[in-house]
Amino acid sequence: MHTLVKIHLTFSYNDLNLCQVFSNNHSLLKSPPMKSTLLLLICFLSFTASMAQHAALTGTWTMFEYSWTNDQGKQITTEDQIKADGGVTEYLFLDDGNFKLTSNMADESTDMATYEGTWKFEEDKVMLKMKMGEQLVDVVWNAEIKDNILNLSRSSPDGSVTVVNSFKRK
Repeated sequence: MHTLVKIHLTFSYNDLNLCQVFSNNHSLLKSPPMKSTLLLLICFLSFTASMAQHAALTGTWTMFEYSWTNDQGKQITTEDQIKADGGVTEYLFLDDGNFKLTSNMADESTDMATYEGTWKFEEDKVMLKMKMGEQLVDVVWNAEIKDNILNLSRSSPDGSVTVVNSFKRK
């Protein structure tokens, strides 16, 4: 006699969450072999999700738009405006967990600056560690990748300003 076991996993590429595991025969889940099998399956899928995030971000991304929202409304700088101003911001995310940020939009000068460090993608966050001058800086962005567009967003600590930088895969 065979026991039918249904396993339902909800897997979303954007947030990469495993939402639900269930079975038609709950007593079967209490058996040690079934618990081990489910644990291994969940670990494998979590590892696969982590690798998918890593692979999705790896490569070169060029900023084409940025916006910020504050109490006075939303301001958008378009690709045409960035190009007209000679603006460049580009991330190179390497497969080994290192990255390089090249930009002439980081401060008031128009000089090109390069920052290097390490990156990690967990859930919907990109965590960067980079050296700026003599300081080691941690930067955490909320991240969304869809249709080869990477949106990185952050809010000020008091929530009064939100910035969204949009990048195209190069």
